[in-house]
This record gives sequence, C-alpha cells and structure tokens, in this order.
Amino acid sequence: MMTSKAGFILLLASAVTAITPTEKVIDMLKNLQNETETAQATEKKNFDNFTKWCDDTSDKKNTAIKNSEDREKELLSNIESKTSNLNQLLADLSEANAKKEQLEAEKTANLQQCSKDKDIYDATKGDLDAAIGGLQAAIKTLREAGGEKSLFFLQLASGLQQSLDLGEAMGLLQEPKHQAMMAFLQEGKAEPWLEKGGEEYNKTDYGFQSGGIVQTLLDLDTQFTNERDSLVNEWKATQAVCDKTDKDKKEAIEETSKTISSKTTESNSVKDAIAGERGDLQKTRATLKEDRSILKEAQEDCARSTADYGQRSKNRAGEIKAIQAALKVMKDTVQELETNVYNYSSLLSTNAEVTVQESDAPSFFQEESLRESHFHVASEMSEAEAEAVRTRTNQAVSFLVRAGGSLKSLRLSQLAFRIQSDPSAASDPLAFVKQMTEKMINDLQKEATAATTQKGWCDTQMMKSTKERDRRFRESLSLDKKLKALDVKRSELIETIALQKDDIKDMEKDLSTAISLRVNESTENIKTINDATLGGKAVDAAITALNDFYKKAQRSADRYDDATSFLQRGSEAATEDPGFEGSYKGKQNEALSVVTLMEVIRDSFIRSAKETQAEEDEASEKFTELKQNSKVDIESKRKSMTLNDEDLAVTTNDLSSGKEALQNTVKLLDSALAALEDLKDECVNNQMTYEERKAKREGEIAQLKQAVCILDSNNVEPDCKKASTAAAS
Repeated sequence: MMTSKAGFILLLASAVTAITPTEKVIDMLKNLQNETETAQATEKKNFDNFTKWCDDTSDKKNTAIKNSEDREKELLSNIESKTSNLNQLLADLSEANAKKEQLEAEKTANLQQCSKDKDIYDATKGDLDAAIGGLQAAIKTLREAGGEKSLFFLQLASGLQQSLDLGEAMGLLQEPKHQAMMAFLQEGKAEPWLEKGGEEYNKTDYGFQSGGIVQTLLDLDTQFTNERDSLVNEWKATQAVCDKTDKDKKEAIEETSKTISSKTTESNSVKDAIAGERGDLQKTRATLKEDRSILKEAQEDCARSTADYGQRSKNRAGEIKAIQAALKVMKDTVQELETNVYNYSSLLSTNAEVTVQESDAPSFFQEESLRESHFHVASEMSEAEAEAVRTRTNQAVSFLVRAGGSLKSLRLSQLAFRIQSDPSAASDPLAFVKQMTEKMINDLQKEATAATTQKGWCDTQMMKSTKERDRRFRESLSLDKKLKALDVKRSELIETIALQKDDIKDMEKDLSTAISLRVNESTENIKTINDATLGGKAVDAAITALNDFYKKAQRSADRYDDATSFLQRGSEAATEDPGFEGSYKGKQNEALSVVTLMEVIRDSFIRSAKETQAEEDEASEKFTELKQNSKVDIESKRKSMTLNDEDLAVTTNDLSSGKEALQNTVKLLDSALAALEDLKDECVNNQMTYEERKAKREGEIAQLKQAVCILDSNNVEPDCKKASTAAAS
C-alpha cells in the first residue's frame, strides 16, 4: 500500500500524540455531546424550577387578584348600597328641608292671615262699636230732642250717617229704610214706606214720626250688637284656630328640624363610610392593578422563557442528534477506513517511529524500481560512482584470483576471468557475481551430496574404462579428436540449453512474481482508493450533518430573535432566573473546531485517493512495459534455446553416426576415454580425501560470498549485513 504525502504528514502529526485524527475528532465530538447534554440537563433543571416559580406566582397572584376582585365587588356593592342609602337620605333631607320651608311658609302665612284677620276683626269691631255707639247716641238724642230737628241734626247727623253706611255695607239696613233714614237726616221727614215694627207703612205722605226712626235705629242697634257679638265669637274661634295652627306648625317645624338633623348626621356618617370604602376601593384597585401587572409581566416572562426553552431544547436536541450521527459515522466507518488507508496502528505501535517492517513485502513498483536501479546503474550513476564500481570489481577479481590459487580452484579462477570478459558483468558486477555464485554454490552442494559415493564410483569406472581402453584403444585413436570435439560441443550445448532453461524459468518466475506483486499491489491500491473515497464521503456526510444543523440552528435562532426582539425580557417582577435568555444557536465555535479538523481528514482522504490513483496508474504503466519487455526477453531466450536444441540434435546425430561408423567398440572406447579423461583429475591424479574435498568446497563457498560482499558497498545482501554486524560488535 502506498501512503500519500498529505496522509503521511497527517499520520506523523497524529503519531506524535499517539492518537489518530479520527480518534481526536471522536473525542472532540464526545466532549461536545457531553457538554451539550450536561447543558441540556442543567437548563432543564433550572427551567423546571422556573416553571414551578411561574406556577406558584400565577396561583398566588390569581388568588390575590380574585380576593382583590371580590373585595372590589364587595366595596362597590357597599358603596352602591350606601350611595343609594345616602341618596335616599339626601332625598329625605331635601324633602324634610322642603317640608320645613313649607311649614315655615305655612306658619308665616298663618300668622300673616291671622294678623290680617285680626286687623279686619279689629276694624270691623271698631266700626261696629262706633256704629253702635252712634246709634245709641242718636236714639238717646232723638228721645231727648223732643222733635226738635235742629238739635238732632246738630248732635247726631254726622255719627248716625256713618252708622247707617256701615249698616248698609253690612247688609243690615235695606235700601228703602236706608233711603228714608237718609232723607230724614237730610230733610227731617220720613218716607211713607218706612216700616214700623217690621211692618211696612202705606206709601202715603205723613208727617214726621220720630218713633219710627227710633225703632229703626233700635233695630239696627240690635243687629249691630248681634253682629258685633257674632264677630267677637267668630274672632275668638278664629284666634283659637290661628293659635292652634301656629302651634302645630311650630311643632311640625321642630319635628322636621329634628328629622333634618338626624338625616344630616346619618348622611354625613354614610358619606364618611362611603369615603372610607372609596379609599379602600382605590387601594384595592391599586393592589389589583399591581397584582395584574405583576401577573401579566410574570406570565409574559414565563411565556417568553417557555418559548425560549422550547426553541433551545429543540435546537439542542437537533444538535445532539447531529453530533451522534457524525459520531456514528466517524466511529463505525471512518475510523476503520482511516486505519486501512494510513495504517496508523503499525505506526503508533512503534511510538511514532516510522519504519519499514521486515514482514512487509515490497510492492511491485518498489521491487521493480530496485531491479531497474541494478540494471541501469552504469547509465544512471555519475563518473565517480562508476569509477568506484570499477575499483570494487577489480578488487573482487584480484581476490578471486588469489583465492583460486590458494585453494587450487579452477572455478574461482574461471569466475574471475568471466567477470573481466563477460559484458553483462560490466553493467552490474554485483548481480553477475551473485548469480554465478548462487549457481556455483548450488553445484558445490550437489557435489557434496554425491561425494559420499565418489570413491566406489571412481574404482568401478576406472576399471571399466581401463579394460575398455585396452580393448578398444587401437580402434578409437583415429576418431579420438573428432569425437572429443563433438562431445565438447555437445556438452557446451547441453550446458547452454540448461542455463537457458534456468534463465527462462527464472524469468518466468520473476514475471509471475511481478504479476502476483502487481495484482496484490493493484488490489491494495484499489482498496485504498475505495476506502479513501468512502472515507472522504463518510467524513463529508458527517460534516454535512453538522453543518446542516448549525446553519439551520443559526437561521432559526436569528428568526426567533427577530420575532421576539420587541419583547421585554427579564421583568422586575421575576424573582426566579430560568438560567438562560433568548435563542440557542448551538455550540457554533466548538463545532467549528471539530468541523475544521474533519475537513482536514476529508481532504486527506481525497488527496490519498487521488495520489494513490496516480501511483496506481504509473505502476500499471510501468508494469505493462516491464511485462512486454519480459515476454520479449523470454521469447528471445526460447528462440535461442530452440536453435541450440536443433544444433544439439545435429551434434548428437553426428556423434551417433560416428559411433555407428566405428561400430560399438569405437563408441565404447570413445565413451571410456571421455569418462576416463573426466575422472582422471579427481580419481587418479592428485586424488584428495573426502575431508579435503569438503574443506575445499566450503572454502570456495566462503570466498565466493566474500567476493559478493566486496562488490556490495551498501550492505544490502543478508550475508554482508551479518558480516558487517559481527565486525562492528
């Protein structure tokens, strides 16, 4: 798996604190959730207390308001009743005053009438007294005059005239008598129609009769006297009525005055009571108004706080839901994908030391890069580096020559020669020596396996070859050179074909390994791309969940604040604080920190996907090229091997033809000579013991490995690493 540069930097930054970015986000989300839930619980507790205060205040004030309203009704009823009573009292008082005025007026009128009647009585009685006196004087005068007219008129005429006028006025003197009396008074004679003793005289002329006049006067006197007596009696009755009326009026006035005084006192008392109850009513209404105002403010405050709490609770519940959704995505999806993409676990397990584990197989791209670096070292290295390679190559050659001489090893000497002469060794001596060393070591190991039966085999072969040589010597001499040449060629062809087969097998194995590595790498890259893509989408979904909530929370809070901005908050009547005021927009700042880190993680996933895709495309392109080149090389090897096979078939056929021509004996002689020649050094000349041959092989193997280490300046070979470590210790 290939880690992107951004992901690797993020991985290193997280490794310093031994926590991955996703784990950090999960911790932040958990803390944010805990803080939000704690705030929600605290706010609920405060709001419950505030709600209880609202209910208690509402009950208390409603009770107080009802009591005040009942008291107001009671006072209004009392005032109305007392006002009605007062109005009645005032009406009664007004009526009493009117009655008193009427009584006083009637009393005054009675007094005036009585006074007027008294004046009439006094005048009438005086007139009657004067008239009676005048009559009596006239009668006396007439009686005493003796018919002397002159004396009568001198003494009586003026007074009698008044009496007669009064009698006429009072209807006591009829017109005829009045005229007769008037004529008598004027002329001194009586009219013939004057009555005498109530009887009317004949209307005849007769002389003066004083007796008739006197009688008339006496009658008139009696009438006047009766009239006066009647007047006196009538006046007494009238005066008694006047006195009684005056007394009654006076008593009535006094009673009415008492009533007025009582009504006035009672009305004043009622007025005072009304004034007192009006004062109580005013106080009650003031208290009622205050209680209503407090209740209204408390209800408005409670309603606002309830609305605030509803808005805050709704947004906080949405916030917790959004956090939980983001937390679930980060825990259930992103955390695993992060581990897959960046392999944090292996990094953190080494305390943030970024190392390549030995168990981690190199990618095809990495392996191919190393392989190509060996193949192209000559073309890609600098002149100084090339000179250093040539120096190490010469040192290795000299070392192998010395080792071949000291061990009497033809193999080591031949290898030194091939390093100098083979073109492939010049481009990469380490790879060439390593390849040849592995082959030689394999051959030596095969020889060691077969060494245990070498002596018996040598004795048997030598005996057979000697007998065969003796029997077939003469027959084989003529064709010896030809058969040897054909045999050498055949051997070389067989060896070459075997090497070519091994090369093809190795190349096919390398290609198969490369294909397997490429498939594994591609599978891992595709998985990384998919995981990174899913991780980016998952983190983006979590970010969207948070952003959607916090944006909506901000907008809803702003709308709520605008809608309630005209309302006054925190009334003076409130003695309980709900612990909050206004809208709740969510923990915007805290969430911003979380979202910012989540955006970094998302962007890292996206970059990892893009960079891994680019690396996958590049590796795929290089692999395609390598695969094509490898197939071309293998096919070329196959064609060359096919030609060698054909050449080998021809050579083998030639050998067969020669052997057939020389008959079986010649063939056997040639075979015996060839076998004897091959076995001569080992079985006859300078023959070594088993232990000597084993020591020689082990020495050759050690010298070959040492030659490899001379060329391995970077200590990349395992044996060279061990040798370097041992030397250092």
